[in-house]
Amino acid sequence: MKYLKLRKTMAEKNLSTRQVALKAGITPQGLYAAINGKCEFWPGWRKRVADALGVAEAELFDDDETE
Repeated sequence: MKYLKLRKTMAEKNLSTRQVALKAGITPQGLYAAINGKCEFWPGWRKRVADALGVAEAELFDDDETE
Protein backbone atom coordinates (compact mmCIF):
# COMPACT_ATOMS: atom_id res chain seq x y z
CA MET A 1 0.00 0.00 0.00
CA LYS A 2 1.36 3.40 -0.94
CA TYR A 3 1.80 6.39 1.32
CA LEU A 4 1.76 4.46 4.58
CA LYS A 5 3.70 7.19 6.37
CA LEU A 6 1.21 9.79 5.20
CA ARG A 7 -1.76 7.66 6.28
CA LYS A 8 -0.13 6.95 9.67
CA THR A 9 0.62 10.62 10.28
CA MET A 10 -2.94 11.61 9.40
CA ALA A 11 -4.27 8.98 11.80
CA GLU A 12 -1.91 10.05 14.60
CA LYS A 13 -3.09 13.64 14.20
CA ASN A 14 -6.69 12.46 13.95
CA LEU A 15 -7.18 14.25 10.62
CA SER A 16 -9.32 13.05 7.75
CA THR A 17 -8.34 13.26 4.10
CA ARG A 18 -10.85 16.09 3.73
CA GLN A 19 -9.36 18.07 6.63
CA VAL A 20 -5.81 17.70 5.32
CA ALA A 21 -6.87 18.60 1.78
CA LEU A 22 -8.63 21.76 2.91
CA LYS A 23 -5.63 22.81 5.04
CA ALA A 24 -3.35 22.15 2.05
CA GLY A 25 -5.54 23.97 -0.47
CA ILE A 26 -6.23 20.82 -2.47
CA THR A 27 -9.63 19.41 -3.30
CA PRO A 28 -10.54 16.46 -1.09
CA GLN A 29 -11.25 14.40 -4.21
CA GLY A 30 -7.80 15.20 -5.62
CA LEU A 31 -6.00 14.27 -2.42
CA TYR A 32 -8.01 11.05 -2.06
CA ALA A 33 -7.18 10.11 -5.65
CA ALA A 34 -3.47 10.81 -5.15
CA ILE A 35 -3.28 8.81 -1.91
CA ASN A 36 -5.02 5.88 -3.57
CA GLY A 37 -2.86 5.95 -6.71
CA LYS A 38 -5.61 7.13 -9.03
CA CYS A 39 -3.62 10.21 -10.09
CA GLU A 40 -0.12 11.66 -9.75
CA PHE A 41 0.91 13.00 -6.33
CA TRP A 42 2.45 16.22 -7.66
CA PRO A 43 5.55 17.60 -5.88
CA GLY A 44 3.72 20.82 -5.02
CA TRP A 45 0.94 18.82 -3.42
CA ARG A 46 3.46 16.83 -1.39
CA LYS A 47 4.90 20.02 0.08
CA ARG A 48 1.49 21.50 0.83
CA VAL A 49 0.30 18.29 2.52
CA ALA A 50 3.46 18.11 4.62
CA ASP A 51 3.04 21.75 5.64
CA ALA A 52 -0.62 21.14 6.50
CA LEU A 53 0.45 18.26 8.75
CA GLY A 54 3.34 20.22 10.25
CA VAL A 55 6.01 17.71 9.27
CA ALA A 56 8.88 17.55 6.82
CA GLU A 57 8.04 16.27 3.35
CA ALA A 58 10.74 13.58 3.66
CA GLU A 59 8.91 12.16 6.71
CA LEU A 60 5.83 11.41 4.60
CA PHE A 61 7.06 10.36 1.20
CA ASP A 62 9.61 7.81 -0.03
CA ASP A 63 10.45 8.04 -3.70
CA ASP A 64 11.08 4.30 -3.75
CA GLU A 65 7.80 3.43 -2.05
CA THR A 66 6.06 0.51 -3.71
CA GLU A 67 2.41 -0.43 -3.93
